[in-house]
Order: sequence, then C-alpha cells, then structure tokens
Amino acid sequence: MIFKTTLFLFTLSVSFVGEAKLSIIGKTTINIPKKEVKTVKPYKIVIVTDPIASLRAEEFKKYLITKPPFSRMGEKLQIEMVPMDSDTMGCKNDMPDSPRIINCNRDLIYKTQSDHNAHLALAFTSSGSGGAGGDIPIASMDYPIQTMFHEMLHTFGLADEYDYSESEQKVYCDNPSSSPNVVYFKDTPPYEADSFARSKHSDKVHWMGQIPLVQLITSGTNLGSASLEKINAGLQPLGLFRGGSCNNSTLPGWRPYQSSIMKGYDDDTIYPIYEEAVLKNIETALGRKTSLPPAQANCVHTQTSINVAENLGSEVLSIVRKIPQPHNHKH
Repeated sequence: MIFKTTLFLFTLSVSFVGEAKLSIIGKTTINIPKKEVKTVKPYKIVIVTDPIASLRAEEFKKYLITKPPFSRMGEKLQIEMVPMDSDTMGCKNDMPDSPRIINCNRDLIYKTQSDHNAHLALAFTSSGSGGAGGDIPIASMDYPIQTMFHEMLHTFGLADEYDYSESEQKVYCDNPSSSPNVVYFKDTPPYEADSFARSKHSDKVHWMGQIPLVQLITSGTNLGSASLEKINAGLQPLGLFRGGSCNNSTLPGWRPYQSSIMKGYDDDTIYPIYEEAVLKNIETALGRKTSLPPAQANCVHTQTSINVAENLGSEVLSIVRKIPQPHNHKH
C-alpha cells in the first residue's frame, strides 16, 4: 500500500532593517510506502458430534487446548462444535479384521468441514466403540479422552507406536514406510560401541541427532535403548526403542520413546518430535511453508532445540529438525 504526501519548498529572506519574509517557490509530491500489518489466518477445527456424545466432545475441546502447540495458539485456533444426529453420521464398526475401527459418513463430514471453512473435522460418536485416524479422526464416547488426540495425531502424520496384531499386519503392512515417529530397518548386531550404532543408522533415524550422548541406543551388543523400569510422564528420555505398527522379526520397527500418546495413555505428553509434525501440517493447511534449520547434532536435551515459528507468532514453538512428509495410518 502506498500513500502520497506533498512537500513545499520555501525561501527565507531578511531585509536590511531585519524584516523576515517566507516565500513558497515550489512543491513536489512523493510516494511513501505504507507498512502493511500482516494478519495471521487462524487454524479452524470443527467437531461433529451426535447429541449423546456432545458432552464428551466438549470435554475433548477443553483437553485439546491444554496440549501444545494448541495451548499456545490463542486466537490463532478456532474450534467449533457442529451437532448432527446419530443416524445421519452413520458411524459403526464394520471392519472384522480391525474391530476397533469406526467408519462414519465421511462424505457428509467432509461437506460439513467445507461448509464451515475448516481445516480439519473430527467426529465424536455414541455408535460403535473405538476410533479411527486418517483424514477424519473419529472416536467413540466410551473410549478414553486421549483416543481422539491419538487419532488426530495420525492426521498430522504420526504412526502407531504399538505393534499391530497379526490380522492387522495383514491389512496394513504390505509395504510399510517410515514416518516422523516410527522407522523401519534391519539391525545388524553385534555393535562394537554405541557410537558405531549411531553412525551406522543415523541416515535412517530422523531424530538420531537429538538423542543425548548419555542416552544409549544399544543394550550390550544389540540395537535398542534399554527399557525403563518406571515411566515418568513428561520426563521420558529420547532414544531408540524397538517396536511400532508393522514391527516384526523380518523388518523391525523403531520408535523414539518407550511409551507415548501413540503407543498408549501412560504418557500423553506432546514431546518435541510430535509437536513438530503437528506444526508442519498446520502450516501446510494454511498454505505456508515452515522453514526449519538443519538438524542439531548431539543436543543436550531436546527441549533446548526449539525456536519461534514466525508464521504462527510467538505463542507457538517449532522444533529445529526436518521431518518427512506424512502418510496415512491405521489408528
């Protein structure tokens, strides 16, 4: 934006007796660019719920805004409740090989999302039991409140960190690919030293550079951090733990924490790796690119490797590490 202003040119003359005279000898117009105030578009979520599940949906809304990065977004986050009758939602368990999976009328929920100009739609239901991830996170009211957050994190590109059952692996594991929080590769013991294991697999483990040197990724001569005797929620060390989704003896899976919101509900802390994936997807949904510095080698603690995400403002933090593009997961 540009606005114009006019400058007048003057001469000042003083007579012999001391009288001063000011004369206009000309004028000119100059263009001065006006600094535009950058507005930040909010990220909008609609929660579609049937009447019976509405209280559970409201409970989840309160839960969500306590979890980063949503807890720091303020007015940059909008959450709207959209009531819908149960028959119209059409939610049910209809996958015998994965009995916990719930499917709903996705076309209708997509339309609801579009009609409300939202970036993401969630569905709470009193029909069926369980949940589902993917483009539309779904959770039943009889499951723990963390279930919906778990399903949301699938939408943001995170994989299950528990091992699938044999029947589930037949459905979902024909061609497993790595994600921000689960990677697949064959280990090759024995490992002479922890440093050797780090060097050998650093190109396969996205978070390797953030694992403190004091946290071993080997147990004896085998690959994998030793299991903790006790899980301290919010204080778990970042490491390399065996397991996750399609993990099996032929193609082992590896995850960053012993327990997490993507494995169970003992610890629903949103650790930096997970928060980064959320922020990256929010920025993508808003049509912006997130610029992240190169990976930090041998960080003392993952919480020290954060910086302000300029696009979302000082309330939101991002993690200084590049992650791969997300893909679809089961639940």
